[in-house]
Amino acid sequence: MPKIQNKEIEIATSLRISAKDRDPNLYYYEIRHDDDGFSPTTIEHSVLVNHFGTIAFKKPLELKHYDNKALILKLAQKQAILRVI
Repeated sequence: MPKIQNKEIEIATSLRISAKDRDPNLYYYEIRHDDDGFSPTTIEHSVLVNHFGTIAFKKPLELKHYDNKALILKLAQKQAILRVI
């Protein structure tokens, strides 16, 4: 699986994963797509609008932008996500 922040993606799906179905040993994040198309733009703890998919890691990501709520994706990360979802 591809990596983000040198952390391997353990689970990747275009679906939402409910809290009851999540492995407690993984860190889950949701991906938001942009308003103009269907390109992934941010990774967040929770996405209500423009949900693109869900990913999980064994170690937490460092969310740095938007008051620690979202990580803005770089082009290489977008390509990695598009390959697995």
